Amino acid sequence: MEESMPLDEYYAMLSRYDGDSFVLSEAVKGVYRRTADFLEQHIEKNARILDIGCAFGGLLAELQQRDFTHLAGLEYAERNCQFVEKTLHIPAHRGGLGHLPKSLLGERFDLIILSGVLEHLFDLRSAIAECNSLLDESGKIFILTPDVEQFPLHNDLYQEFSVEHINYFDIDSLSALFACEGLTCCATIQDTVPMFGLAGNRYSLWSRNALQKKNTAHGKGKHAMQNYMTNAAALSDVLRERLSGEGSENNFYVWGAGTQTAMLVQLGILDIHRICGIVDGNQNYHGRTAYGHPIEAPDVLYEKQGIPILIASQYAQRAIEHVIRDKMRLSNPIIKLFPEEHT
Repeated sequence: MEESMPLDEYYAMLSRYDGDSFVLSEAVKGVYRRTADFLEQHIEKNARILDIGCAFGGLLAELQQRDFTHLAGLEYAERNCQFVEKTLHIPAHRGGLGHLPKSLLGERFDLIILSGVLEHLFDLRSAIAECNSLLDESGKIFILTPDVEQFPLHNDLYQEFSVEHINYFDIDSLSALFACEGLTCCATIQDTVPMFGLAGNRYSLWSRNALQKKNTAHGKGKHAMQNYMTNAAALSDVLRERLSGEGSENNFYVWGAGTQTAMLVQLGILDIHRICGIVDGNQNYHGRTAYGHPIEAPDVLYEKQGIPILIASQYAQRAIEHVIRDKMRLSNPIIKLFPEEHT
């Protein structure tokens, strides 16, 4: 199967990870701290480490602060590479899996980091094989992926099925994937802290000739996914009923241009003919088009007094309502789709 759009083109077109702010949220900082905690237990401080998909170096910075001394990044976005090299003084190679730069030819590493990468890729076996080719004989691969076993713990509208995520893993499926390259799991833990309302992650470490860590979770991933989909279907019915109660004659502005809105449209919950405009606080979206409307900054709502605003974001619903009422001081009717217990 060929990618409908190569990963580098996707991130160049529209990416949360390529911008000018270079500021990490507290949630992401927490993930990096817990990742570093895990790595400190298993990796020597003088290990040669390559972080593939390093963005603007958040994890590299955390490892640097903990005295890991031989760090490097691999990243598609040129601005991110420049930031890493200028700010952290860590070499950042421009490229990615399937597009390794010449600067990495002949290089070998003690640890390859794939943090939030595998869930985005079509050709998983080639990706693992390429990582394996960059490893020293006793090298290891660290993986961070969303943890399927935790999906049912969060009652949302299929948000785990992000447009950016095309693979879903439990420890069984990861073990089968890495076995193709002769790699076995030597350490793994679950991080149960949710990310932006979504499930937590699994951290795992893979190496050659390692004693296979006993798997006590056999089959849990499949059942977890089934439970998650059942819960999401039930929430879908609730949202459809709530929106139908708003009256089909009323059109509205939609606040939110991301995956939540796309899911509402795809499920037939949100009728695009009722949308009279779309706003979003993410500047990366501005100027693009969705459902026949340009995506605009929220300030346009000052000129749309009286038009209802539908909040198309489950976990930001309260925050967006606060902005509308308390910061922008708008009196427009607000349509809150998601029950309060789910936000």
